[in-house]
Amino acid sequence: MNKYDDPKRTVQLLDQLEAVGLTDEILKSIHHLQGETIHSHRDHCFKLKTLFSAQTNMDVQKRLLFIFDSYDKYIKAPGNLAALKALARAAIVILPIKSK
Repeated sequence: MNKYDDPKRTVQLLDQLEAVGLTDEILKSIHHLQGETIHSHRDHCFKLKTLFSAQTNMDVQKRLLFIFDSYDKYIKAPGNLAALKALARAAIVILPIKSK
């Protein structure tokens, strides 16, 4: 067990970020599956009966956590789409999506 392997934490982060303006477009930019939406990734996490075993899902959670922590610390006000997009770009620089 590690800090980023709990699907419930990913759902929590998706809920918190969606409340401040996270869009499917932004999630797609940080997810290893380019067609993934907030709804489909949340469903995937809900259906899991175990902790994440794939590093790719842990990496998505790390990116979501970076975006949430940064937004919560520096932006706070909901609806700043430009800031969310910039934080998503920064998350990819810090933790790139690995090529398949």
